[in-house]
Amino acid sequence: MLSFCCCLNSCWQPTEEESLYDGVEDLVFHCQLAHGSPTGIISGFSNVTELYQKIAACYDMEASQILFCTLNTHEIDLGHLLGGLVGLGDFIFTHCKGIAQEIV
Repeated sequence: MLSFCCCLNSCWQPTEEESLYDGVEDLVFHCQLAHGSPTGIISGFSNVTELYQKIAACYDMEASQILFCTLNTHEIDLGHLLGGLVGLGDFIFTHCKGIAQEIV
């Protein structure tokens, strides 16, 4: 299974082993942090837990920092929560834990 993660600003070049890969290519999805970030490219996941791990690796953070993901909107919209299905054209927005603040 091919798997990679990079930001669009960097160049990804397949290794010789990957370029000889003759199986079906993985689906590729675009993601961003909901509060703003470069667009990441993720692939090679088969469930939500693996998706969160791939996103966390892409943005150099812990998967436990991800609260939830929405599809095609950065807003907190329960109608667009990521469930078990991600469409080919869907853009994944990741909502993360913030810094705890005490309000007086």
